[in-house]
Amino acid sequence: MQYFASDAYRGDASQDMPFLLRWSAACKDEAVCLDPSCAEVVQDASVCPFDDLLAWTDLAVLLALCVGMIIKSWHQAKQVEQLDESEQTAQDYSIVVHDPSPDCTDPKKYEEFFRERFGPVRFVTVARRNGRLIKALALRRHCRDRAQNLSEQSKAHQERVGAPWWQRPLQLLGFHRDARYWTAYGDQLSEQIDELLREETVHEPCKIFVSFETEESQRECLQAMTDGLLNVVLDEDVTSCVTGHQVGDEYLWTNSDGSKNRLFVEEAPEANDVIWANLEVSLHERLLDLVVGFGLCAALLIGVFFSILALSRNEESFSVGLFISGANSFLPIFLKAINEQERHLTEGSKQSSLLLKLVVSRWMTTALIQNIITPVADTVAPDTVARIRDILIADALASPVIRLLDAPGRFERLILSQFASTQNEMDAHFAGSQWSLAERYTDMTKSIFVAMFYMTVFPMGVWITSLAMVSNFWVDKYCILRVWAPKPALGGRITQLNRTYIALALFVHFMTALHTYAAWPFDGFQATETPIEVDAADDTNREVTYRRVDIPDHKTSAKWFLLSDEDFMTEEQREVVDVFNVMTLLFFILFLIIYFGDEAVLSVKALLRGNYKPVGQSQGIPHSTLKGDQAIDAYTPVVDVEGYKYPLLVCELSFPPDHLPFTVPEGDLEELSLWADVCDPQRPRGSARHKDCFSVVAHFDLPPQVTQV
Repeated sequence: MQYFASDAYRGDASQDMPFLLRWSAACKDEAVCLDPSCAEVVQDASVCPFDDLLAWTDLAVLLALCVGMIIKSWHQAKQVEQLDESEQTAQDYSIVVHDPSPDCTDPKKYEEFFRERFGPVRFVTVARRNGRLIKALALRRHCRDRAQNLSEQSKAHQERVGAPWWQRPLQLLGFHRDARYWTAYGDQLSEQIDELLREETVHEPCKIFVSFETEESQRECLQAMTDGLLNVVLDEDVTSCVTGHQVGDEYLWTNSDGSKNRLFVEEAPEANDVIWANLEVSLHERLLDLVVGFGLCAALLIGVFFSILALSRNEESFSVGLFISGANSFLPIFLKAINEQERHLTEGSKQSSLLLKLVVSRWMTTALIQNIITPVADTVAPDTVARIRDILIADALASPVIRLLDAPGRFERLILSQFASTQNEMDAHFAGSQWSLAERYTDMTKSIFVAMFYMTVFPMGVWITSLAMVSNFWVDKYCILRVWAPKPALGGRITQLNRTYIALALFVHFMTALHTYAAWPFDGFQATETPIEVDAADDTNREVTYRRVDIPDHKTSAKWFLLSDEDFMTEEQREVVDVFNVMTLLFFILFLIIYFGDEAVLSVKALLRGNYKPVGQSQGIPHSTLKGDQAIDAYTPVVDVEGYKYPLLVCELSFPPDHLPFTVPEGDLEELSLWADVCDPQRPRGSARHKDCFSVVAHFDLPPQVTQV
């Protein structure tokens, strides 16, 4: 930065630069002579000289950042272990069976199976294939509540005169929905529910969650029953001859017909992380959702890219800026809508998918596309560098202020709450503003990516990004505690993915720095050693003549790593390019090994023998000793409904409410039960025979000898 601000770089022009641009590579056009007598003068040449000190300083900073990333990764892994040991959660005691026998839905049998082999069991949850059913029940409850809370006068008026001809189209769009509309919609859902209740598949189990009394029992179970995916799918041991790992016959489940089932057992996610309505979705259906979702995301980004490219070729600078601004605003909305259509088993998986979509879209619109459409000659133009400055300052100051003001949340609490027709809707308006961890991580990585991408020409961006990290930390901390709605625990997977994207940003900087140093001088005018004549000194501020050179456009070149030497390069420049060639290739190899090599090894291991590895030490705290606010959550099937403060229960509540994965006033539990809507004979359309269509949560007391201990 000191070199950029010195007279050696841009002469007296530094004083005319805006404050932050003085410490950047921004270079104004000036007049230069192409011959000693200045017979040929170019008025708009950008001739700020290259100094290899820039590259060596850049390289030192990059190496320091790489070391910092390694230390941070190690530190966060230790933090995950410490957090796991400092707080007991349902995941510490529980396993999940992904392929239970379709003919067994009795939780008592699962309790006996696991108790006889590993120790006392506290909870068994048998989740059935009833995702469509519970979604329809939740929506019907919403319709009934809306219809019942509309005024009787309005309802009577609609029944007497009917709905106007123009009202029906508006209702389909979500406007002017009255009691008659909600009642009719609820009746349609009732018919759909009756059909779903008659399907045989709703009786079949899809997942089994087992919570042990001790952590040791859970770990012993996972060590003994974890098996390779090949063995589980084929229901036969085909890999023990290679891995030496074999699940004993005593750990195989016996079906009702006497056949053996090799159970697919894993450590369970957190209780409030499970999306119960999606548990019935098969693996190939989820993969298809991901292919469609990422395909639509790619199509959107390709469309945005070619639209910006077409506008830039027509030299519509204002239109390009307006289009990029609009894309930055609306792309996340579309990507969130696409992500909502994907059926994930856990909230953590859903957030990881959204994180990848948002990272790719924001990196492209804020840096990659703008870099592609910017001509090489304008790489260090003041306007180009100023755009980079504005993006980073907005991330550091404007974005935190917008979140702190919480305008959408205030509008919801102060305005929309006035139109709430039910108490549940009113409570939902005051439950806190919605937010996404994936979106917060994306904002952070976007700032880091832009700073890294343009650090060669705007090193001040690193300091602005540091300010952005500090301001975002304190604002987000305040919002989490005071403004935003609570979110379920997601685990450390999404944080690991975020670290991978930050490391990728460092690798991208190696590449951009290589291309930047290889293209200097950018507009094709290079200084010579021939001085200009004294009587021509008034035509230019430079003391030597310049020559035209051909600068290759490396942005469209296929040589991303090994750039060939060019005639215009100085010896120092060639040395810099050679070193960055090697460093870029080395970093790329290390990046693949560190961030994808481990994943590849774990994937192969999961395929052949399973990859369970306990985190931290067992704390030796029994499940039954944690009560009240410290009680361990039971795996309780619930479904979230828009407009409700609490999720709705889709199982019979036959255990102490302390073990619910959310805190709710005891008197409100009956109101939150969808199970009673179908299984209580006192309710309309209710019947006890429908119990077999709902998931079961069984609570088991400890044997007397265990209780005494």
